[in-house]
Amino acid sequence: MFKTEIKGLISTIARAGLKTCNSKPMLDGAKITREGIMMEFRCSVADYSENRVRVNNRVNGVRRHYIMLFCGNVNVFVTQSDFKTHFTKIPPKQWKNTSNHDSCWASDGLAFINRAYFDMCNEVNPDVAPITLESNADLGFISTIYKKVLITYKWKGGNDFTNELIEVEEVH
Repeated sequence: MFKTEIKGLISTIARAGLKTCNSKPMLDGAKITREGIMMEFRCSVADYSENRVRVNNRVNGVRRHYIMLFCGNVNVFVTQSDFKTHFTKIPPKQWKNTSNHDSCWASDGLAFINRAYFDMCNEVNPDVAPITLESNADLGFISTIYKKVLITYKWKGGNDFTNELIEVEEVH
């Protein structure tokens, strides 16, 4: 089976999606509103080996659901969510601004994916190499690969120049 680097796939889709957005920001005092895109992906890691640790006679595995917002080709906001809550209902404080710089948004902004993978592997079975575990990530569980959104944020202040999400609205 072919393997795909999920970070590369997400950044390619995000670049294409952002080309359909109006990149001009709308300013309201300290608040900035931009048209952007929202993407979701889910991932899982499981141990199906003979030596796996079983809990209640079940395969040891974990699943995660991540939601990403991209706007202006520089800002990336990320949150981990349950599989039930609509992204517009997630409190702004749960979103993290992982990138706000145009030359590194696709690498720094998506670095959480590699961290999540290794954390999940360690959670499933810390005694084996991650390559020996079954892992999966997909974008195809929603009806569209991305949705257009309006993203309102403001600069947090400080030397790291990160932004704070204020609101995200789905564009219909």
